[in-house]
Amino acid sequence: IFFKIVLPAIKPIVWIALLIRGLDLFRLFDVVWALTKGGPGTRTETISIYAYIQGFQQFETSYTAAVAFMVIVLLSIVVILALRRMEIAR
Repeated sequence: IFFKIVLPAIKPIVWIALLIRGLDLFRLFDVVWALTKGGPGTRTETISIYAYIQGFQQFETSYTAAVAFMVIVLLSIVVILALRRMEIAR
């Protein structure tokens, strides 16, 4: 019953929830910075911490802008593909 009735009914909502949660991972900064500051080494360094370190500690502002732009482009592609997939599934 679950795989034939319930799961197909909630599939669009599950896709949206996974998409939002996946996008939320890219903005994770405060918890990681407060606990580890991206260390030890770069083990817990997220893309937002990497951009912060490059921009505000090493003053590589143009490189940081390029990183931020690439993140926006990649996330936009993921969102567009997910929305198209949901439209096709409908």
